[in-house]
Amino acid sequence: MFKTIKRLGICLVLITAPLAAAGAGEELSQLWLNGKRGYINAKGEVVIEPEFDSIWGFTSNGLSVAKINNKFGYINTKGKWVIEPQFNIVSLFADNGLAEVTQNHKWGYINEKGKWVIQPQFDSAEDFAANGLAVVEQNHKWGYINEKGKWVIKPQFSYAKDFAANGLAAVEQNDKWGYINEKGEWVIRPRFDSSGQFADNGLAAIKQKDKYGFINTKGEWVIRPQFDKIGGFDDNGLAMVEQNNKWGIINTKGEWAIEPQFDDVKWHLDNELIGATQGDKWGYINRKGEWVIKPQFSYVSDFAANGLAATEQKDKWGYVNTKGEWVIKLQFDYAWSFDANDIAPVKLNDKLRYINAKGETVVYVDTTACLEEVLKNAKGEIVYPKNYVCPE
Repeated sequence: MFKTIKRLGICLVLITAPLAAAGAGEELSQLWLNGKRGYINAKGEVVIEPEFDSIWGFTSNGLSVAKINNKFGYINTKGKWVIEPQFNIVSLFADNGLAEVTQNHKWGYINEKGKWVIQPQFDSAEDFAANGLAVVEQNHKWGYINEKGKWVIKPQFSYAKDFAANGLAAVEQNDKWGYINEKGEWVIRPRFDSSGQFADNGLAAIKQKDKYGFINTKGEWVIRPQFDKIGGFDDNGLAMVEQNNKWGIINTKGEWAIEPQFDDVKWHLDNELIGATQGDKWGYINRKGEWVIKPQFSYVSDFAANGLAATEQKDKWGYVNTKGEWVIKLQFDYAWSFDANDIAPVKLNDKLRYINAKGETVVYVDTTACLEEVLKNAKGEIVYPKNYVCPE
């Protein structure tokens, strides 16, 4: 999942819920105002001015991707440019302090000061894996480079994926997938229609003849291909799978932990409660497949860290706890999940509001007589911009 989010560029979509981000010793939430993005704290105070076309949450190095005038760069927790906007597509920094970015339609890698460590020369590139290798494409072939940009495994594959923690990478050759080691040697010869990355439990998802199953690091079938769709295994050794248009959950032996019976499920198995449907209504099940909150909602979100989930019922949104009790009653036209800052954006009467876990409005966006958006507190007082005067 993270790979999809990590790459930011031409195809970037608006983030549907503001991410909380650690910055300057406090959690920050994204603010949307006048079509621009910035950050507020838990009190609703503007910490970083809303002047960016798009932004992404701060990472552990204290940098956030930001976009302005169709170019991407990186800002610090004060909203200052650390790396000036100059790139068409960017990524978050990997653990080794490098990020892949494009310039003049070629990919290279920069450090946290914006200096080129590996000059732009590749047609496509991914971030570095823990073993210090990155998969890149050049002249329609994929291979692997080290952190100096030197070829470790020369480009020879039709497609290739990152190395997993076990030192194996899925690669495609002659329309079949197999696995190589860090020397580029075949460990599992290419014979599969599609291959996923190995999980920590030593299993990899494989597609064969339109069905999915799982193999071990020897290429042996542990779970024969029999599923129509699959999700990856979580830390508890469970994976969501679809069979005959019904979803269930299996363990690492392929045994049913929850028999397939649900029409749809939420993918995040790391939550104790899992959103699921039977018919056209959503509810929540536990890991035994038992209904904890009976299906009654038009749609649901995952539970946030504060134990609340946004749910829709009768065309209105509110928040329930893990017992299914309404903590914030149905009232909103739309509601997003709470972030780590315990702030959630909601739409009420066409106004974007930021509420706390009690359902209280912290700040909200309003439009002045001059057709400009301003930020107001719960009392209706303009708090941003400060000393606002409607322009003549």
